[in-house]
Amino acid sequence: MTGYGLTAATEFPVAGGRLDVAITGGQVATDIEVQHTAIAQATVTRRTKTYYSAGFLPVWFNDATEARPKWLRTVPFMGSSVTDWTSAMPKPGTVNATGLGYLRELRCQVGTFGGSCPQNRRRFHCGNVHPAITGGRNAAVEDAAAMIAGAELVPLRDWYGNVFLVRAADFRQWQEMTGGLGTWTLERRAANHSKRYGPPQAGRCVNPVHNQTAVTGRLTYADLGSSGSVVVQHQCGTPGCGQGARLYPAGWRCEEHKPRPRTPAEWPI
Repeated sequence: MTGYGLTAATEFPVAGGRLDVAITGGQVATDIEVQHTAIAQATVTRRTKTYYSAGFLPVWFNDATEARPKWLRTVPFMGSSVTDWTSAMPKPGTVNATGLGYLRELRCQVGTFGGSCPQNRRRFHCGNVHPAITGGRNAAVEDAAAMIAGAELVPLRDWYGNVFLVRAADFRQWQEMTGGLGTWTLERRAANHSKRYGPPQAGRCVNPVHNQTAVTGRLTYADLGSSGSVVVQHQCGTPGCGQGARLYPAGWRCEEHKPRPRTPAEWPI
């Protein structure tokens, strides 16, 4: 890690155990726990608490062939693009850390969040925009480790208690949109989180664009477009456009200026 201005030490002793890889010299003392074989969830929980108490942020790096470990998303976690380490140690830059999270803004409507609002725990959608985390980003494992030590990748706990490593900017946006939620704690689920509905006392989004319902007034099926967006007499919010528009999470947009999903190549990591 010297190329990043960091110091890495293997089998680093701390009270109660040894860290697989201790990374120091950055903003966050980081422990990368390299797991090549299956491991019990209780062991993961115990080691995480021990190493966290020693002043390190434990991040589990798992390349086991087990499809979905039971402890997945209960602790800060990175997957691996390489699952065979027996023949030789992979060269630097050839192994990617997988499963890093990224934030999406979703309108709370039929077809999103399982049909139930994640913020107020009601069994129907509310029409507002809420954040959601998807684990789809990859990065070279050396880069990911350096970003964690530099506080550029941080753990976030989502509505349902799942833990993701996300960019610091995504974490700040999550807190902006939820009234300060998202901080990872050692508990398997943060206080007030239920398994299905998330925190019952989530704050409202402080962004006035997000903190509004999809439409006002009574609607009929004739008001709904094929994509599920609401069709009413509104103009596109793109400066200088003025065409008729549909409502998307980013605001009122015409067909020409409607939002499109970013491709993986467009993500910064």
